[in-house]
Amino acid sequence: MSIRIIFSLLTFLICNVLHSQSDINQEVTLQYNNTPANVIFRDIQNQTGMVFSYSEFQDNQLMSIQVIKKPLKDVLPILETSLNIHISIKEKYIIVRPNKDGSKKELSINGTITDPKSNEPLSDASIYVKKHKILVNSDKKGRFAFNVPSNANQIKINIAKENYLDTSLVIVASRGQTLHIKLRSFPRQRISEFDSLTKKELQIGSLNNDRIPASPEIVKSSYNENFWKKMKLKNVNLVNINDTIFNSFSVSLLPPISTNKLLSFHTRNTISLNIIGGHSKGLNGVEIGGVYNYDDGDVYGVQVAGVVNAVSENVVGTQISGVMNAVKGNVKGVQIAGVINNNDSITDGIQISGVYQKTHTLRGLQIGGLYNRAVKTTGGQISGLLNTVDSATTFLQIAGLYNHGANIRGLQISGLVNTCDTLEGIQIGIFNRANYVKKGLSIGLINYVKTGYHKFEFSYNELSTTTIGYRSGWAPLHMHYFGGVNLVNKDLRFFQAGMGIASSLPLTETINFETDANIRNTHDVDDFSSWDFNMHNQLMLGLSWQPFKKIGIRTGITLNHFWYNNSVDINNHVASLINNPVYEKDGTVRNHKMWIGWHVGLLLF
Repeated sequence: MSIRIIFSLLTFLICNVLHSQSDINQEVTLQYNNTPANVIFRDIQNQTGMVFSYSEFQDNQLMSIQVIKKPLKDVLPILETSLNIHISIKEKYIIVRPNKDGSKKELSINGTITDPKSNEPLSDASIYVKKHKILVNSDKKGRFAFNVPSNANQIKINIAKENYLDTSLVIVASRGQTLHIKLRSFPRQRISEFDSLTKKELQIGSLNNDRIPASPEIVKSSYNENFWKKMKLKNVNLVNINDTIFNSFSVSLLPPISTNKLLSFHTRNTISLNIIGGHSKGLNGVEIGGVYNYDDGDVYGVQVAGVVNAVSENVVGTQISGVMNAVKGNVKGVQIAGVINNNDSITDGIQISGVYQKTHTLRGLQIGGLYNRAVKTTGGQISGLLNTVDSATTFLQIAGLYNHGANIRGLQISGLVNTCDTLEGIQIGIFNRANYVKKGLSIGLINYVKTGYHKFEFSYNELSTTTIGYRSGWAPLHMHYFGGVNLVNKDLRFFQAGMGIASSLPLTETINFETDANIRNTHDVDDFSSWDFNMHNQLMLGLSWQPFKKIGIRTGITLNHFWYNNSVDINNHVASLINNPVYEKDGTVRNHKMWIGWHVGLLLF
């Protein structure tokens, strides 16, 4: 008998449970905006047969709900969130109790974003609340949802999307909300048609086919442009949101673990401490990053990063990084990087890097371990290896290996090669090249000016030395290289080689005033490997006559000084050829002789 009673009770309980489960699985459709809760409860009762039971709950609270054929068990949590209540099920009763203990700390805000004309849902719209640093994006169906503190009172919600007008709305946050927002698009501007070309202009083979527009020049994107393009592809909010939030202090471990949360890229900080890395809209103060600082805006102040500082706009202040500073805009101040400084626009200050640095326009100084590059410059470059400037004026270039400048109006020094378009200063290197010299001098083993002064000279002097020389540079100031041989005494033949600075100034169309200051050394032709001290210094004043474009004569009076070791036969032989010296002095080891001589030469080219 007892077993039969127990079985009956179990059967009764199971039936009740199954019945209640079947009731809460029933589908309901509710479409209400700002409607009292008791009206919504009544509709649910009519659709499901379930009965709401409550005593302390105020059922005149307004709420909004939009559900279509949704199981009751999925609708009840929406009611709990929106009305700040707790719901329990007992048989066919839905028991409602208010959350008096305040355990409900957040309210749910949800809704959809649509286009007002097409009513199509808008995905990837940015929905954000500045005060609470909340940021979410709408999904493919235009839906969004987020929570706000239950004590938030009024909440200002901002909605932004590319090609749509920014929208803001204020809601009362005493309960959950379901919002349906329509974004207005920007007015579309029609593209005007191109002016049609005449048949004559389009005629194939016409003499006027040069009227057809040329293909546009393809401009290669820079590293910084590509970097920020990729950032915007990864983060649609960078494209959508133009708003800026200002914050005095922020701390970031690694975004989005930050006091600015997902709104980091839209917050401009005064002091920013990024333990690993951080994002911001810019800086008005100090920013320190253990690994990186990424700023999508202007930076005013000091940035320090262990690896990278990357800025999408301008920098005014100081950047210091262990590896790279990368700026898309202008820099005014100091950049110091362990490896690379990379600026896309104007650098008005100093760049210092261990390896490489680049800027478009330099108005200051670049100091690089290996390579400095600028498109335009009115400043200076110092590097261990290479300096290059594509255009404009450079006042200083110093490199261990190679300098290239457009217009050098100052000093260009390298261990090997200097090249420039226009020289208005001094080049010092083993090989110097300029296309044009306005005023200046190239000093090196080989100097070449493309449109400058080029002369080969075959000459003879009072010591019976025959010489061949080459003159190159700027006519008023150029370099002279020469070598010659003296065969007067077959047993004491000697070779002389030297270089000097010369000038050729026009007096008439065919006659020039010539000056030349040079130095040469003498070697025994038969014993060329040995050399003892001797120095022949010479100053020449004279004239050149150029009756033909590529043929002329150069002659003048020379003042010579021979300083030599008097124990060497070849030196004494040279001294013996000097007639009527104007000054001589014999020493225990070295002698001096000065005399007046002459020089005559044939100029070619």
